[in-house]
Amino acid sequence: MTRMALGVLLGITAVLSLASAGCETEILAADYDQTCKADADCVTVAVGDICKCSCQGAAINVKEKERYDEDRLTIACGVACSPCPAFADAICRQGTCSAE
Repeated sequence: MTRMALGVLLGITAVLSLASAGCETEILAADYDQTCKADADCVTVAVGDICKCSCQGAAINVKEKERYDEDRLTIACGVACSPCPAFADAICRQGTCSAE
């Protein structure tokens, strides 16, 4: 392999590595604590692919809301989404937060 071909190959590899690192745009409720004892322990949040303007709602433990908000702010995709419609209330069902 020539030096030029090797350089091009290394450059492409570096670009692909950067493109796949830290580019997660999906938020999953399963990544947060969803346990509860009462409805007040739960809050509804938007989940799914944020850069595809997902308006899917799910429920997490209210103590995880600050971490969720911080994670949400780290997603920068340059897409201006319309506000999501109001989500269903979050409830505690058999020890797990759920969006009804």
